[in-house]
Amino acid sequence: MKKKLSVFISLLMVIALVFSLSACAEVENGSKIQRMKMVLTYTDANGEETERTVQIKLYQNFAPKTVAHFVKLAESGYYDGTVVSNIQSGWLEFGGYKSENDKLVAYGNDVETVDGEFSLNGWLGNSLKTSNVGALVMKRNYSLESDTKSAYNTAKGTVIVTLASGSKFKSTEYCYFGLICSDDECYTVTEDSATAKKTSLDAVKALADYKENADGITVYYYETTGEYYSMKKYTDDSGTSVTEYYKGATASSENLLEGDELDDFNDIRNDSQKNCFLLTVPYTKITVKSIKKA
Repeated sequence: MKKKLSVFISLLMVIALVFSLSACAEVENGSKIQRMKMVLTYTDANGEETERTVQIKLYQNFAPKTVAHFVKLAESGYYDGTVVSNIQSGWLEFGGYKSENDKLVAYGNDVETVDGEFSLNGWLGNSLKTSNVGALVMKRNYSLESDTKSAYNTAKGTVIVTLASGSKFKSTEYCYFGLICSDDECYTVTEDSATAKKTSLDAVKALADYKENADGITVYYYETTGEYYSMKKYTDDSGTSVTEYYKGATASSENLLEGDELDDFNDIRNDSQKNCFLLTVPYTKITVKSIKKA
């Protein structure tokens, strides 16, 4: 009898331990949370070297395979040294390129893909939506685009971060697997002689300022051919707004696009509206120093 009682008490203790461990896990909106820290380095608008630590929440129950894939890559150091390679008004992306001699170099072609957790891929348990600002989205692998199911694989490692609500990347077609934290206070800035506290999401959204430099020049990288283009916006002597396009990363009269060359580039721009092959390169290099578990 004493032996049975001892076994019973031991069993109760094991059950209590399991429940206590479960209770310790962070849960949000019905999903276990894995927290990560991403460290970014770049030169700010004042020419100073800046480092920002960005807090990330991953939703393990919403996108288990994609979260595990991202964590495995991050912990292995895959993202270390990759750069923000594309900045748009409503999103940016990192993880697909490194920078060598101020040029983008494609990275990660040997990384496997995983099936993303979203409705068009047969997964109905992901509650993250297009309306979520600061969402982490695994970019689709366009090399697999076809009428087959392979079109719904997530990318090898390139991650999109939404900077505004209503992202063009529909949550029914892309895997949303995490959020940049918007409730922490990770740094302070001085604005109009007042100190303002900023969050991780503020830090990432501020990167959109590096889309166009002080001279009104935006630089593009065309993934298909590896060529650079640039756009310059200015106001001429008559007060008219002018937009010009150039072949190359610098805007000079020698490489101004006109006639058929300009028509060809506009075709590239129109095609990129759908497939995102034309990257808007930030005018300062923004590097992912590391991504680790918090």
